[in-house]
Formats: sequence, structure tokens, C-alpha cells
Amino acid sequence: LRQVRPDSEHPDDHRLRRWLSRHGQKGAAVRLANRNLRIVWVLLQNDQTYRRQPAGCQEATMSH
Repeated sequence: LRQVRPDSEHPDDHRLRRWLSRHGQKGAAVRLANRNLRIVWVLLQNDQTYRRQPAGCQEATMSH
């Protein structure tokens, strides 16, 4: 959460800034951990690999 830049237009930074403003540092950290856990859970359940999209794309993809 320390790496979030206030002037960044990256979707991940925007999401983290929103969480920080609404829930504070600890709440944002819990939300980030929960989001990462949900992604990992889906990957493990479906035997997939995580591939991050370039900065211009909204979501990451999961492939076999």
C-alpha cells in the first residue's frame, strides 16, 4: 500500500486509493489480501496460471 502513487491512472492504484480513503490503511490491506486470496483460490481450483494484462487493460486473465 505504500507504493500507491496519488497521480497514477493505473486501475490497481485507483482501486487501492479508493479503499484507503474509505477504509483506512488496515482495511485496505485486508481488502487487498482478500482479493489476492480469491484470485489464487480460483487459479488453484481450475489448475490455471495467472497472467497480468498490460496497464491499459482492466482485468487479468486466467488460462490453462
